[in-house]
Amino acid sequence: MRPSDHFPLDYRATSLQLFYATQSAVLATHSISIADPGTDHAKTKPGIHRLDLAMHDLDRPDDGSLPGHPSTRHIDAILDYVRSFACDDRVVIHCMAGRRRSTATAVIADIAHRINQGARPDAALVDAAWADLLRKNPDADPNRALIALGDDALGLGGLLVKKRRNMVRYIDLTTADY
Repeated sequence: MRPSDHFPLDYRATSLQLFYATQSAVLATHSISIADPGTDHAKTKPGIHRLDLAMHDLDRPDDGSLPGHPSTRHIDAILDYVRSFACDDRVVIHCMAGRRRSTATAVIADIAHRINQGARPDAALVDAAWADLLRKNPDADPNRALIALGDDALGLGGLLVKKRRNMVRYIDLTTADY
């Protein structure tokens, strides 16, 4: 089967500022809130299933000595959460700016969702999910540590890491880059 034969995840990756409006606009059934450790997570509307993740937006994975960095336990929580998704669920994923941790989580969750439906973890699947990410979030700058950890956990053999590595993104220090 081709990746297009499987339902992609209906998600929106957004900023904390737009999280509440996005929940309402898409009639979210699920949310993933990503905040720095020690920071309160965004509240969801009643009836929305939620996953709260506490991690800094740092590009080095936690090797056991870097508390607060993205880690395998974050990826495990994301993959466990995605297993509960039905094909018609709508997920809103937020981090502070809506460009790094949330977009990395979104593409990982989308690939996992498609694999859960029987898609093969291959280049075509990664290409389809990556194209969906950039279509929905043209300013995406996925967190490198999450991408590497997700690639490994999903058995993608570096395909997702290569997509991220080939991405050209220049930070211009405008407000949008904070």
